[in-house]
Amino acid sequence: MRVLSIFLVWMALVSSTDAQVQLMGHWSLQSSTDDESSGKLKSIATNVRFADDGPTKGITRSAVFDGTSSVIDIEAAGGFNPGKQDFSIAAWVKPSD
Repeated sequence: MRVLSIFLVWMALVSSTDAQVQLMGHWSLQSSTDDESSGKLKSIATNVRFADDGPTKGITRSAVFDGTSSVIDIEAAGGFNPGKQDFSIAAWVKPSD
C-alpha cells in the first residue's frame, strides 16, 4: 500500500454571511495546530507531526499528514458552522510519495 504524505503549510477558513466575507480561522501549521485568528477556534490534532521542510527560506517548518490517520478536528463554534453555510478553504500543500 502506498501512503501519500501531505505537507500543509497554512490553512484558512473563510465564511460568507450576509454578503460579508469574514476570516473564521487561520492555521499557519509551522509549529502548532492552534488557530491563530482572533476567533481562536478549538482544534484537536491527531497524528500530525512537524518537519523542517518548509516551502521558503522564511517558512522553514510545516505540518506533515500521513495520508491515512492524520487529521485536525475543528470545533464548530464562534459562528463557524460547516454544512449550514457557505465557506471556503485555502491551503498550500506539497504532496510527496
